[in-house]
Amino acid sequence: MEWRTRVEIELSELTIKINKLSNFLQVESFEIGDSQSDLLAIQLGCMKSYQSCLKARLKHK
Repeated sequence: MEWRTRVEIELSELTIKINKLSNFLQVESFEIGDSQSDLLAIQLGCMKSYQSCLKARLKHK
């Protein structure tokens, strides 16, 4: 499998996970408590940064 295909798959899977976590935080964050909610929000930010990196890799070969 070519590197570009692997990165595209990784980006697609990551985007799905970002959407799921985003939705979870909007609906369920009050049930898990502030501490866990804060940590998941940090995790979401990191995931979005990684997503940007993958998009940049695809854009710039």
